[in-house]
Amino acid sequence: MKFIKSPKFIWGIAIIIYIIIGYLYINGIYAGKARKLKSLEREIRNERQTVAQLTLEVKDYDKIMAEKDSLLALWEETKKHLPSRPQPDEWLREIAGMAMSSGIEIESYKPMPPSQYDLYKDYPIKITVSSGYHDLGTFVSLISNADRLMKIRNLTIKNKPSKDDPTQTVEAIFEISNYVYSPAPPPTNQNKKTIQNRRRRR
Repeated sequence: MKFIKSPKFIWGIAIIIYIIIGYLYINGIYAGKARKLKSLEREIRNERQTVAQLTLEVKDYDKIMAEKDSLLALWEETKKHLPSRPQPDEWLREIAGMAMSSGIEIESYKPMPPSQYDLYKDYPIKITVSSGYHDLGTFVSLISNADRLMKIRNLTIKNKPSKDDPTQTVEAIFEISNYVYSPAPPPTNQNKKTIQNRRRRR
């Protein structure tokens, strides 16, 4: 048992212990830190990619915000000329007043069923009038320049001189669209085609 106490044996045991401790350190503490370091490097790369993507998306941020503010201002101005509920009696009084100031005579009018669009409803009124060409032009101009948004559609004119009033030389039939701000609900599969067909007709 003397060799156990010999310096060579003791140094050999010590070296073996150091080797085992070093192996455990490398495979335990160091390997764990190495794995954590690799994980952090992956996270940093991912964050850099995210930052690069966000930089591309917001590089025109000021321009986008300016455009948004401009559109909002335009929309607020448009809403002043677009009622939020139908007012058929008021519409008819307004149209009748324009007809009187233009010198045309309304022979008949007929409210028609409304049509729904993306952000508004159209409430058309079919009207037949007797007038002269010049008076009819004045009436159309008043409609186009009214404070409230209106539009004349499907205008047909035919010669029809009046025996009682020589200034009335034509008869005109047309529709006046009256618009109301009324956003449509999200379209279902059944009515998507109907909305698309209406857009094509416009």
